[in-house]
Amino acid sequence: MPKKKIALNDTDTLCVLLKEYERTSSSVRLIESTNDKVVGFGLTIVAAGFTYGIQHSIEEVFLFLPVALVGVFFYAILQYNNIFWLGGYKRAIEEAINLLAGETVVYWETLIHEHRRRVHLVNTGLVGIYVAILTSSISYSIFKIYTKMGSEVGLAFSVFILVLMIVLLLAVRQMFGAYERALQS
Repeated sequence: MPKKKIALNDTDTLCVLLKEYERTSSSVRLIESTNDKVVGFGLTIVAAGFTYGIQHSIEEVFLFLPVALVGVFFYAILQYNNIFWLGGYKRAIEEAINLLAGETVVYWETLIHEHRRRVHLVNTGLVGIYVAILTSSISYSIFKIYTKMGSEVGLAFSVFILVLMIVLLLAVRQMFGAYERALQS
């Protein structure tokens, strides 16, 4: 038996869009808050592991800690990919609300995308710090592995880390396209 369609008037449609807009905004705030805590905790654990490994000359930790650090960054990229998708979706909702209202009543995602930009000086500096931490941690780990475990293990580890870094860069590239893909969908 076919389902009966319910006709929505403009007021009903606007109410649905506004609720979806608020739900999407709440989802973005939740992901941002959780992401900051998880990444901060992950970086702390990895830093403690590095300190412990250096202090007690436990070279085996240098096989795992760079991988864990890359994992923290993969988690962050995944969450920002989700945020960018939600941002594009939220912008589409804004456009529908504004079209239905006949004037601009919500403007946040448009403002961010067209004026402030998602990538700006502050987050570029932060990413620069993360890249410095990642690069120095990986370099030190590779050095320790080569000197303590030999060139075969060092080379295998270096290749493995290189593959992880390539995949990480591809993930970053995909993340930056998420907003536009969501907006176009």
